[in-house]
Amino acid sequence: MIHELRRLNKCENRRRRGQGMLEFALALPVFLMLVLGVIEFGRLLAVVSSVTTAAREGARYGSAAGLNDGSPMVPYYNDCQGMRDAAKRVGFFAGIQDANIHIGYYDADSGSVVPDPAGYLAGNQCTGSTSSYDYKPSKGPRVVLRVSVQFKFLFLSLPAFPISSQSARTIVTQVEMDVTPSGKTAAPPKTATPTPSGTWFTLTPTSTASETPIPTETPTITGTLPTATATASETPTPTVTYTPTMTITPTPLPPCGFVHVGSWIASGTNQYGFFIYNDSGVSGNPYPGEDIWVRSISIDWESKNSTKSVTLNNIKFGVTFYTAKTGGDPPPVNVGFGNGAGPHLNSSSNGQLDFFFNVDLGTSVVIKTAAVIIEHKDASGQYVDCDYPPNPFSPK
Repeated sequence: MIHELRRLNKCENRRRRGQGMLEFALALPVFLMLVLGVIEFGRLLAVVSSVTTAAREGARYGSAAGLNDGSPMVPYYNDCQGMRDAAKRVGFFAGIQDANIHIGYYDADSGSVVPDPAGYLAGNQCTGSTSSYDYKPSKGPRVVLRVSVQFKFLFLSLPAFPISSQSARTIVTQVEMDVTPSGKTAAPPKTATPTPSGTWFTLTPTSTASETPIPTETPTITGTLPTATATASETPTPTVTYTPTMTITPTPLPPCGFVHVGSWIASGTNQYGFFIYNDSGVSGNPYPGEDIWVRSISIDWESKNSTKSVTLNNIKFGVTFYTAKTGGDPPPVNVGFGNGAGPHLNSSSNGQLDFFFNVDLGTSVVIKTAAVIIEHKDASGQYVDCDYPPNPFSPK
């Protein structure tokens, strides 16, 4: 009996082991598909995120204000290779290369979806290391960067398919900054003030009669009874009154009182400049609309470290470069434009005159002197230097 029970138990155990192996064989493919699916779709999400971030970072680089660190320096929106490098730095997981990146400039005044830059005209393409795109602020241009890669699953037998992302950002060319040491020092506008003149007051005497009785008792000794006699006297008392008289004489407005100039310097970097404001024609301003020009500028500088080099690379007003000499200019630099030929500001407008330097590592630029002379046209049409603010304006 005991032997029979043992035999039955062995058969039962073998049957259970065979059932477990069968169940494992059936569940293993499903489990492996789930694990491999998680891995594949994790890769897919990582590549999508990498491509999206690369497009965004490249467009952000191209829309920044200022100049790059190349030789010669160019605006960021013209630095095509810099935009590609910025995209590749954050898109390494997706294996992004230069061939996966298309860059262009979209300057059509439209609120529609920005199209693929690969289809833009040749003048709006950014294909080389730099571009010669003609920036026009009135069109509100945007730099557009598109990244496209082919994705192929490693374990799933599915065909490869493209993953693309496109980012567009408005190009920025000027940014106002609070900087050290000087900061923005624009002078307040001047207004006409009344000047009192004439006679302040007039003295007019007025007589007022007042009666003051003065009793006087005079005893008289005679052979009769004494008699009292009262004597009254009248004394005039003058009263003074003041009558003020004021007349208003307008004060002439100073020439170019509507011009305000300030300065800034990016601490520890390679930029310095003037802020110039033309407030004529502004509502509430007594000056009618009038144009102004920069007649000449001068600047003198030195390196903070005597063993390091600091050279002037160019002078720029808005998007116009007035000097650009490879290797830089030695100090001091004086630029005279002539009457009506320098940087121009219409009424109710402002501009920024920037100096860009090449600065060796380990030093910074020290501005010794800098000055700008402003001119306008007088009533006869002649160019005249402004008397206000003090001309030439020299920031401290």
